Amino acid sequence: MRRSLPGTCSLAVCALLASCGLVEAQSAAAPRAVTTPHATVELIVASTQPSAPPTLGLRFRLQPGWHVYWRNPGDSGGPPTIRWVQLPQGWTAGEFEWPVPERIPLGPLVNYGYTGDVVLPVAMTATRAGRSSAPGSAIVADVRWLACHDVCVPGKATLGVTWPVAEAERGRIAEWSRLIGEARRRVPPKVPPSWRVTARADREAFVVSIRADGTVGRGTFFPIDEGQVDESAPQKVDVVGREARFTLRRSDLLTTTPKVLRGVVRFDSGTAYEVAAPVTGG
Repeated sequence: MRRSLPGTCSLAVCALLASCGLVEAQSAAAPRAVTTPHATVELIVASTQPSAPPTLGLRFRLQPGWHVYWRNPGDSGGPPTIRWVQLPQGWTAGEFEWPVPERIPLGPLVNYGYTGDVVLPVAMTATRAGRSSAPGSAIVADVRWLACHDVCVPGKATLGVTWPVAEAERGRIAEWSRLIGEARRRVPPKVPPSWRVTARADREAFVVSIRADGTVGRGTFFPIDEGQVDESAPQKVDVVGREARFTLRRSDLLTTTPKVLRGVVRFDSGTAYEVAAPVTGG
């Protein structure tokens, strides 16, 4: 169960508002970008090689004070979604690659998401036949998102690009490639196999211990799975030499102790890793 502040809207209410025509950004012509009062949303492409499938990016340029959500949105909200309506023959789209998010306080709640200019990369793969797709092949996707400030506003759009990119926009590919490359560098890799990651559970909290190869510092733990951790509770972090311990209050809604606690740890140094901590106790 998600909590919401007065003035915000649940996903169900937001969907109702959108169905009533209060918030909508959809075009049957599948433009590459749409602009709403709170964000410009666009598909961008990170390759100039027509013989290989590109990496695409869903880019949000948000107005100051507005945010969209990470894969686990936190106390409220929901992440962007994408449904591929049309791809060149033989192509397959991957999942979003999620850069490290921010903790975004909203009254008594804490959400996980992005502000400013953010790109969610999507890698494409192709069979041998797919690598020789006809020039001008269409890439079309239905996109939905929730942008929030003191209220939450849903948006949706059908966006499209051609592959190879149309001549009029090829001059922008260098910038798009830079943006997608920067976003991918912020996607946390798996924790090094030589590190030791464990979690201990009791009735009130999880203690996640990360023992590294070298000295570690303080940081923030972002749980990947919803409903396990009390998102708005302060995180206690203890660092001793090569080990960092994160004490995370359990969610009041959690009825069964998970076997594994998955998350992203972002250290204050700027490095980040995805971890999967086996849980003992309960």
